[in-house]
Amino acid sequence: MPIPTQTDAFRITLDLLSDGKAYSRKEAFQKAKEELRITPEEAEVRLASGTPTYIGRVDWAIVYLFRGMLLNRVSRGVYQINDRGLEIVKTDMRGAEFSRWLNREI
Repeated sequence: MPIPTQTDAFRITLDLLSDGKAYSRKEAFQKAKEELRITPEEAEVRLASGTPTYIGRVDWAIVYLFRGMLLNRVSRGVYQINDRGLEIVKTDMRGAEFSRWLNREI
């Protein structure tokens, strides 16, 4: 699977965290890499800041999902999906539709 767009990364990240476990950012990045089957070549694609693109996209998704009250911050840098997030996982909102919804919630 190619590196997701930022718009797609919001929903993908929520789905990745839907198992209810608490994840540090580093663990979330690793899970995304595994679940999205990011190739070594894709992992080397970087943003202007030098951060791998897939990490930047998952990182921003966590920020937006937390601000949208779909994730709880368990401790510093550790996030867990909450009941509201689990309800959204049950919907079929994806891509731009999910992104628009999330931006309205923030």
